[in-house]
Amino acid sequence: NLDKYAKMLEMTDEQKEAARTLFDGYQEQSNAQREKIQAKMDEVRQQFRDTRDPSVWQTMGETMQKFRDQRKQTDEGFFNDLKSVLTPAQVEKWPEVERANRRETVMRRGFISGERVNLFDVVEQVKLNPEAMKEVTPILHDYDEQLDRALIAREAITEEGFTKFQQLRASGDVKGMQELMDKGREAANRVKELNKKFARSIVDILPEEQKASFNEEVRQRTYPDIYRESQADRAINAAAGFSDITAEQKEKLQSLKDNYARAMTPLQQKMVETTEETEQKITAADMMARFRGGQEGPMGDLRRERREWVTKTQEDLKKILTPEQAERLPVGDQGGDNPDQPGRRARQRPDT
Repeated sequence: NLDKYAKMLEMTDEQKEAARTLFDGYQEQSNAQREKIQAKMDEVRQQFRDTRDPSVWQTMGETMQKFRDQRKQTDEGFFNDLKSVLTPAQVEKWPEVERANRRETVMRRGFISGERVNLFDVVEQVKLNPEAMKEVTPILHDYDEQLDRALIAREAITEEGFTKFQQLRASGDVKGMQELMDKGREAANRVKELNKKFARSIVDILPEEQKASFNEEVRQRTYPDIYRESQADRAINAAAGFSDITAEQKEKLQSLKDNYARAMTPLQQKMVETTEETEQKITAADMMARFRGGQEGPMGDLRRERREWVTKTQEDLKKILTPEQAERLPVGDQGGDNPDQPGRRARQRPDT
């Protein structure tokens, strides 16, 4: 992000060096704060496991609020220091940097699908040609300003309700929790709808050959846990690239891939619909019930069905391959594939 801000501000090499020094100090301070709050979170979770007393979360809420206040002061300190190395002309561009920073920090704290989609990142990912980019730029400018207002409003509601929600949960005040949830969901939906609105505006003016890739990128970012590549996908793709795959095996691999896709498409659509419905209709009472009973909610059965398909597909894949080829498939995390958890990666044995 620092490099991106330096480019936006057209900083000199000397300014970049000074900014990097400031950032290193900021990062060290931020990491220390993060480690401290993580240790406290682990401690409170263990207390709850030991006692099953929900009042422990009230302490956690107060601690988290202190952490958020400290982090806010740290962020403000860094950006004030950064501004001190800028020229007056660069300071005039500072609001653009502030908006970019909110997109990259505040935006990620969203909790409903589509709320965390940053269309600037989507446009960058699909690599529009210069002519298309020229047409998209004014749309992104309007998006930038409207989104920023929505993010500021949402963050104010989040800041106001964070500690209060923890206190209400500890006291069992479901009605109060519901009021805060409704208020937060309304603000979240405003961000989500802006993303949908401007995504449509961008797609409408894109060249036909880039519309599909843009829409797919938005979909992946809107429902990352649903459309993330699974271990079955990785295994099939890896096998297709083996140098010793025969023509007959390739045909069977393609058939397996097609069958898996046919099973996943309606399942993923059900997961999307269930996710949307849950996000819009879940109540404080629902949350309390799941909190007490450890219920998975309506997505539980769909996730289990997906895991079953992933396991079955991997088993069918091994039947197509020789034992030696199967040994070269990507190795998933212990416990099997779980596309519901972010950040899980597979290691691949070399194709020797």
